[in-house]
Amino acid sequence: MAFEKKFVEIVCEKIEEIGISHNEFGRRAFGPPDGGRLWRSVRGVEGKKKPRKIAIHEAYDIAEVLGTDLPTLLWHVEKEFNL
Repeated sequence: MAFEKKFVEIVCEKIEEIGISHNEFGRRAFGPPDGGRLWRSVRGVEGKKKPRKIAIHEAYDIAEVLGTDLPTLLWHVEKEFNL
């Protein structure tokens, strides 16, 4: 679970770097109309529910929206995770 949290943390940092809102990112990564809500549920900001898990195909889409590929994104997360 710690690696998944780090993944979401790194993705949030990348979203800030590219300068789009989390809602817009959610729509791009998960598709309209519910993408923003789905991304909020992944981040765990929807109350007391456990954060939503990300499927592997969603991770590929997330990486694409961030302008990278999934192996590179995962490498970056692992590097930060192991600090």
